Amino acid sequence: MIVAGLGCRRGVSANDVLAAVEAGMTRAGLSGTMPDMLATGTMKRDERAIGEAGARIERTVVLVDGPALAAVEPALVTRSAASRKASGSSSLAEAAALAAAGPGAKLLAPRTIFGAVTCAVAQAGGRR
Repeated sequence: MIVAGLGCRRGVSANDVLAAVEAGMTRAGLSGTMPDMLATGTMKRDERAIGEAGARIERTVVLVDGPALAAVEPALVTRSAASRKASGSSSLAEAAALAAAGPGAKLLAPRTIFGAVTCAVAQAGGRR
């Protein structure tokens, strides 16, 4: 299972989110494919663009809570003070991807910034 973790500024569009997902998948070596699910933190539950992007590609959007984000913090590659202030995680995109992918997950692509959206890609259980 492949998970695209997302972070974003308020008011982004679903097109922005989808462009970030596509770029993240390309960076992960999975060009031309879509992840099995999208994930973000519960603090983004009201960000319509993420839900709309998931609906457009017919993928579930998983909302990861603070304790689950904190549990994967040691595995994060990116450390951003701005992300920590806004979300409580050093990299919301990486943490959401890893937490949603479950135990043994690994990052295929660390957080990358695409305009006002960040995307990281994780793989469940270390297998494609």
